[in-house]
Amino acid sequence: MIMSRMFGLPWPLARRLSLEQLQLYRFRNALAALVIGIGVAMGLAIDLVNRSALSEFKSALASINGQADASLRAAEKEFSASVFASLQQYQANASAAPVLLKSAQMQTLKASASSAEVIDLRSTFPQGVELFGIDLFRSIYVHPQLSPNISSPEASDAWFGGNQLYASPRLWQQLEKLGIEPEGAVIRLRMEGRSEDFVIAGRLAQAGSESLVFVIDIGSLQALATHKDRLSRIDMRWTQGASSKDSPAELLDALRAKHPELMLSLIKPEDEAERMSNLSRAYRVNLAILALVALLTGVFIVQSNMQLMTARQLGSLAILQVLGTDAKSIQAFMRFQALLIGAIGSVIGLIIGSVCAWFLLSLTGGDLGAGVLKTSSRALNLPLWLLGFHASLGILVAWFGSWLAVRSLGRVTAVAALKGAQPPPWFTGKQLALSAMALACLGGCGLLLEPVEGVPLGAYICLFTWLLAGLLAMPTLVERVARSLTGPATKHPISWLAVKRANYLPQSISLSMTGMIASVALCVAVSLMISSFRLAVSEWLDHVLPADVYARIQKGEASLSPDEQLQLSQLEGLRRTEFQQVLEWPMLAERPPIAVIVRALPLKTPQDRLPITGQLLDPHPSLPSVWVSEAMRDLYRWEPGSIQRLGLLPEGSVFVAGVWRDYARQHGSIIIESSQWLRARGGHQQLEASDVSWWLTEPGRGSESLLAQLPEGLRAKLEIRSASDIRALSLELFDRSFVVTYALQAVALLIGLLGLSSTLAAQAIARTQELAMLQLLGLHPAACTRLLLLEAASSLALALLWGSMLGLALAWVLIEVVNPQSFHWSMPMRIPAGLMMLAIGGVWSIGVLSCLVLSKQLLKQPMLQSLKQDW
Repeated sequence: MIMSRMFGLPWPLARRLSLEQLQLYRFRNALAALVIGIGVAMGLAIDLVNRSALSEFKSALASINGQADASLRAAEKEFSASVFASLQQYQANASAAPVLLKSAQMQTLKASASSAEVIDLRSTFPQGVELFGIDLFRSIYVHPQLSPNISSPEASDAWFGGNQLYASPRLWQQLEKLGIEPEGAVIRLRMEGRSEDFVIAGRLAQAGSESLVFVIDIGSLQALATHKDRLSRIDMRWTQGASSKDSPAELLDALRAKHPELMLSLIKPEDEAERMSNLSRAYRVNLAILALVALLTGVFIVQSNMQLMTARQLGSLAILQVLGTDAKSIQAFMRFQALLIGAIGSVIGLIIGSVCAWFLLSLTGGDLGAGVLKTSSRALNLPLWLLGFHASLGILVAWFGSWLAVRSLGRVTAVAALKGAQPPPWFTGKQLALSAMALACLGGCGLLLEPVEGVPLGAYICLFTWLLAGLLAMPTLVERVARSLTGPATKHPISWLAVKRANYLPQSISLSMTGMIASVALCVAVSLMISSFRLAVSEWLDHVLPADVYARIQKGEASLSPDEQLQLSQLEGLRRTEFQQVLEWPMLAERPPIAVIVRALPLKTPQDRLPITGQLLDPHPSLPSVWVSEAMRDLYRWEPGSIQRLGLLPEGSVFVAGVWRDYARQHGSIIIESSQWLRARGGHQQLEASDVSWWLTEPGRGSESLLAQLPEGLRAKLEIRSASDIRALSLELFDRSFVVTYALQAVALLIGLLGLSSTLAAQAIARTQELAMLQLLGLHPAACTRLLLLEAASSLALALLWGSMLGLALAWVLIEVVNPQSFHWSMPMRIPAGLMMLAIGGVWSIGVLSCLVLSKQLLKQPMLQSLKQDW
């Protein structure tokens, strides 16, 4: 009854008619459903991957932080243990547990101290392992899941003896795969230049379920560290009844007053999770926008499909109306067909999207290749509400795509429809042109808007409105081109027929090209952005890698001592050696820390060593001068010529002498000349170098000659690569980060090409009577084939040309607005004209060939029989 009231038809009849129509035009309907499915799949895959990765991160964070309400941290990675002593007087309001974090390299593993079988772990665990030093008695109250179960005096003595480790579940599983029972095994770890043997005493029940973590007594870990009596953080849990607002603020103010040099802050676990989410937000939003554009391309293809279905069924629908079915019921009946296509496409999209999400999670990580959010699990979170949301998007696309076509049924009477009349167009060419101009102006205004929380919403509005404006301007463009060709076309009958049709039906021809134009514009825009970015990165690498060989300390190693620096600078075959120190400094708790780079730099001509962009000022006569990245200028307003405060320096004030382009650090970096840094820090300190640059007397020798001269200790401490290797690896990582974008481009182009071919073929089928009449008047079937081929080739050429021009405009927005506002770096726009022409020519050739095949298949049918059809 509900269905009958909905359609004004008995439900069995409505269902049968709908299924027959869907089967009759199964290729076009399948294509429309596939387009919707692909759009839904891309959006769902991106969303699922990110949500699964963030869920894993939050789970690991919760398992490590346990029941801690906040963590007390300093600006630098480690701070004096005296802060914990100062905290003791406030423990009426909070339980506190000190934590020391260290990174270590896993070297060897054997079943026991006397075992002869030794397993090399360096290749199995290249990423190393995290050591969590905890206070056993205090940790029970804050994060009990980190506390090992020690039930005997012997185990207690061994714990405080310093050689006992407890492994996280995932690390335990990884060690079991090596064929040795982890409990009681002896593992050798290298930390800060020293190798030590430890005994794996057991497994933690919950902590770091997806992390590679060892837990150790904090006193033992402090004794092994280079700098004694240091802490990484103090985890705190507020006692029941303590104020959640005043107590933390009062505590932090008191500690800051007592230790002003440390720049202490309280960070909540949810703040850390939010900051991790923000790391990949801009990249994720950009991919989601591309997926949305691909989904919107489905609107145009569904619209074209429904327009043709409506035209073909107009006579049948008119008969239903004459038999008593009202116009609203007929429109609901047609809309049901579109929603059925959308539902089928959504189901396809949910299946494909879930599979793709699993594949992407294992291939590119949780950041989809951006390189900032890594995952170790392939488990997907599949919330039903999220699946329903993306499925509803697919159904809405079908509804919007059918709206104009279905509404047009009310613009023609049943009697006129029975005589073969078609509904008039909704808008004239002039109205569409004016709408296109208004949308173009609206998009230009969107470029003036500031980004909202780092997301360039105004630029995205501009992309959408300009794309829509380009599509609305297409009928006027077709009409203008057809008029300009009217004179030359009179010399050739086939050309004259094609031009006349374009003059009389510009909107119909434009409708067939909308999907292709949108796809080409999207592909050209993204391709230009990626190629411009890649060329800019390549040139940037040439600028920032002037040396022949580079080395950096391995994870978990201490900085290079003065003796080690002297030893590295006296190797044979060197003409120059430079050392560099990199520190992390949290400017704001809600943002990732910035990088402070201390290195040799010519103060008078920094542009020789840095890719300076914009204004370059002379160094300040009395203050240390710094050169900041574009992210520092955009996020923190460190403008050239301004005096800013840098908490790492005792005096604090620095002069911003210029802005440089840094593609490696999206969240901000500062460069300061090493002598000025040491002078500002008191002048008596040695640079705590973490990186080395070597210029060779014979550049072609490579890094092997240097590696052979290093003693075993330094060889294990340093990771050495040539400049060419770093360059190749960087470009490889660049290409990997855009693997998802490349897939989106290929899919969008395939959608457009299939959509155009399908629409042109459907229009040819709809014109069977016209073609039959032309044959009856003497036009040879081969000439009909040439006519269809000429129309298809010219339509495809115009779509590719206009889509490419539209793509150039969209690429300019991506390069000049979206990238600076999302990622805070700039680049010059480069147009690979030769490659673009080759790609467009290839797409045009494929499209023309497909239309040729379809046309020949069509003209093989006895078309003269169509003249006998009763309209």
